[in-house]
Amino acid sequence: MTLPHSCDALIHGGTLSAWATALALKERGWSVGLTTPLTYLLEDLTGVLDLNQDLSGIHPLFEGHRDHGTGWLKSRAEEAIIDAGIPYLYNTHLGDLVAEGTGFEALLVHRGGQQTLRAQRFIDGSTEGWALRRFSGLSTQLEGLTWRTLGRGPSPHHEQRSTHSIQNDKKLEEHLLLEWQQKAPCDMDFRSFSRHCNSTRVASFAPGQSHSAALPELRFEASLQSEEALPWAHPGPMSTAEQRVQKGQDLAAQLSKASATAIQPNKIALPKGEARWLKEELRNLPLGELPRGVEAVDEFDVLVVGGGTGGAPAGIGAARRGATTLVVEACPALGGVGTQGAIGRYWFGNRVGFTAEIDESCRQLATTEQHKAGWDVECKQHWYLKSLVDAGGECWFHSMVVAAIVEADRVLGAIIATPGGLRAVYAKATVDSTGSSDLCAAAGAQTVAIGSEHVALQGTGLCPVVPGESYTNTDFDFIDDNDVLDTTTAFTSARKKFRHVFDVCNLVDSRERRRIVGDVEVSPMDIRLGRTFLDAMVKAHSNFDTHGFTVHPFFLIQPPDHAPLDAFVPLRAMLPKGLKGIVVTGLGISAHRDAMPVLRMQADVQNQGYAAGYAATWVESGDFRDLDMADLQKHLIEIGNLDPADLASGDSFPLPQDDIEGSLQSLQEDFSRLDRVFTLPPAQLLEALRSQYAKTPCLNIALVLGMLGDGTGVADLKEALQKSEWDEGWNYRGMGQFGRSISPFDALVLAYGRCSNDASLLIQLAQAVPHPTPFSHVRVLVEAFESIGDAAAVPVLEELLRSHGGHQQLDTQARLEAVSDDPCDNTPRNHSLIELHLARAIFRLAPQNPLATETLEGYGRDLRATFARHAQAVLGA
Repeated sequence: MTLPHSCDALIHGGTLSAWATALALKERGWSVGLTTPLTYLLEDLTGVLDLNQDLSGIHPLFEGHRDHGTGWLKSRAEEAIIDAGIPYLYNTHLGDLVAEGTGFEALLVHRGGQQTLRAQRFIDGSTEGWALRRFSGLSTQLEGLTWRTLGRGPSPHHEQRSTHSIQNDKKLEEHLLLEWQQKAPCDMDFRSFSRHCNSTRVASFAPGQSHSAALPELRFEASLQSEEALPWAHPGPMSTAEQRVQKGQDLAAQLSKASATAIQPNKIALPKGEARWLKEELRNLPLGELPRGVEAVDEFDVLVVGGGTGGAPAGIGAARRGATTLVVEACPALGGVGTQGAIGRYWFGNRVGFTAEIDESCRQLATTEQHKAGWDVECKQHWYLKSLVDAGGECWFHSMVVAAIVEADRVLGAIIATPGGLRAVYAKATVDSTGSSDLCAAAGAQTVAIGSEHVALQGTGLCPVVPGESYTNTDFDFIDDNDVLDTTTAFTSARKKFRHVFDVCNLVDSRERRRIVGDVEVSPMDIRLGRTFLDAMVKAHSNFDTHGFTVHPFFLIQPPDHAPLDAFVPLRAMLPKGLKGIVVTGLGISAHRDAMPVLRMQADVQNQGYAAGYAATWVESGDFRDLDMADLQKHLIEIGNLDPADLASGDSFPLPQDDIEGSLQSLQEDFSRLDRVFTLPPAQLLEALRSQYAKTPCLNIALVLGMLGDGTGVADLKEALQKSEWDEGWNYRGMGQFGRSISPFDALVLAYGRCSNDASLLIQLAQAVPHPTPFSHVRVLVEAFESIGDAAAVPVLEELLRSHGGHQQLDTQARLEAVSDDPCDNTPRNHSLIELHLARAIFRLAPQNPLATETLEGYGRDLRATFARHAQAVLGA
């Protein structure tokens, strides 16, 4: 699946002609690699909504295509590529191309870092011909754009092209294919091109549209073809499907005879600061020299990387205050999970302030009645872009941050990978709204993600797209947005899962990603006890919608419940420790992972993003820490994001001593006030619990001490275990998971293991564990045995592993075989969690054990990066 270090031909772009070229070259015995900045193939058909092409006779896989949607075409194209053994990568940009002898060295960049690939031939397989322009010296002007939309009714300002029956799981629906054509003469500089595209996109909005194209269809003044140029696979938008395939086949024949050399373009060196590149060690990518320079240098007051739930509001907040603002977004539209992710409905969230403005504006744009907590996704993404453009802001779509520009401890900007090449963007202040703190990680900030400690992750999904429907919600996988192999195969497998609907989203619906270590970390105790902060930026509102299992010691004793809570996010939790000039929003903020379910609701991230963008315009010294919080909060109160009462009490921590003492005394009865005890610093917490146990020894206090690794009450725990037996336990559950993720008996096992040095009782329990074994039973046994460190437990763990093994997904076919029709399937995750935990425990108790080593090494290559990261971290610990 991964691209090789070298191949005969590298094709960048996924047009029909590029796809046909790849297959034809493979038939001739060539090794081929295929990359695209998008998340799918056949962009010149599916991306531009060119639904009237006749594909009969193109390939047997496309027979009957008129009864299916664009997702079906994408999936069929992938199937042919997979069957031919051609590796492909999505969300991947061409950073640089260098002539090397008779061939080329390409630098590919993506969210996982950069990699080099040597190829004898390079083919530009895009619709726009960006590589051809960059590396061959050709220049041509854009003449016009065509945007297509689907709608249930005609539009007086659009040309009606055809009627299509759109299939989904429930029924066939009739939709009209509408076109908006606009002349847009401009040079094909990516920034100018983006301005024209955005203005056309705004103008092309048709009230009531049910789906919009991801890409415009372009018209050029002259052909891009040149005998001296790098080959361009796409024959142009006026060509038929047959002509495009024929062009690909002809190109494959010509490549075996011809030789081409690249003309090196002029590169621009960074005028100031140093570039620090995103770099992931996970896949052992073949790294080469970094680019010699960038295509262009741009300057803005505010740079927002990521135009999703937090980023789009941040861009609008900055632009409305008059700041020159750029928003960079990998998807074809703004709004994140609420638009491109198809989760067009709130769960919880404090729907005030800027969020209230969004909601009311979208209601006015909609032509059909929406759910009281929902919106029309087409209206919302249109409103975001129009609001940004109207305020003077710019947006670059299909683009991503790949490096930070840093001087000392200050972030000066970023290097952005666009379809038109790498561009250096400098800004007075930067907002990291990538959701994975990508820019902070590149700049060298300390971050938190999956490691050797645990493999807990909130479940992820990829939603189906049904034109005219704005809400679906899925949770069936672990998908790491930062791993290009994971996301590429995730999109492919999702298209198989939702093969009976129109398409699949362009965005992974993540609930947990890489987070910064900030000046302050929001804890579950801060949320449960309603902690207020002097520098509060947003007031969130949700329950602990955990979508998985918890790891905080408190929640292992007193699990989160279904009740919603208010939670404040301080500015300090949005600032990466040790860096200036940058603020973080959304899933990337500094918070304990078990606190994030309350802080990640769309309504709250929208308000948080607006506050961050507005604050970025106030940064004068280069450091958000110097902001006048009183002035900033005054504005947030004026627009309704905050209430004066939210700020009246200042910081409500630390709690009064008498409250702590009363809470300690109540432990003899129950755990209802345990959260107050957990606000103590670790050393004080243990001392207070030991002192209370000495006064009133009981199992409850012994359990809390045991979870914290203190054996003061180990005798009580042992007695309780001997009097009890295995209960029902808990298997992994994503959607709808509230409350316990370990059972009461599990808690006793774990607490005993953490504070005991005797494995014999736990070995007896492991021998009696029910089969099939629930994940929670495996989890607590594994953690308990790891804590004790006695290799005597290895035989019983090996027996469990042999009976629960065989669930790795090492190639695309294995991932496809694991697909079910259930949009919230938990089975593959549960099986792999059990297998990986057992292998981990055996390895830690007996590092030379062949069964454990083989299993962990396999998971280290698993396409699901969450498991791969954990396995590699365990092996390397």
